[in-house]
Formats: sequence, C-alpha cells, structure tokens
Amino acid sequence: MAEALAIRFSLRVAASLEIQHLRVCSDCQTLIRAINNRAMVSEIFGVVADINHLSSLFISISFAFIP
Repeated sequence: MAEALAIRFSLRVAASLEIQHLRVCSDCQTLIRAINNRAMVSEIFGVVADINHLSSLFISISFAFIP
C-alpha cells in the first residue's frame, strides 16, 4: 500500500511540474500488474484507480517491474 501511495504522490508532483513523459519503476510486482492490467486488487483498488486516472495527464507513461 505504501508503494502505491508513493507512486500516486509522484504522479501528482510530476503532473504539477508539467512533465510529459514518465517511466515509473517498482519492485512491487503485484502493484505494477494491477496498474498495467487495470486489475482489481481490493487492498489498493482506490489508489490504483487514482494512478490510472493521473496517467491520462501524461503524453507517455509506462510502469515497469524491476526485480
């Protein structure tokens, strides 16, 4: 949950700085899968929905799992 909150916060900051292209990397495979596949993980559903909404503010954005 903490990592999802951190990504949401980071997207808000990046959007406020008018960054247009972004790559988000995380070692939390469950979170990255939930974001990329728009999966419903009950514990983080609301935060992932916010992340997906914020993603629309960027020209290009990608989320990658980094082990």
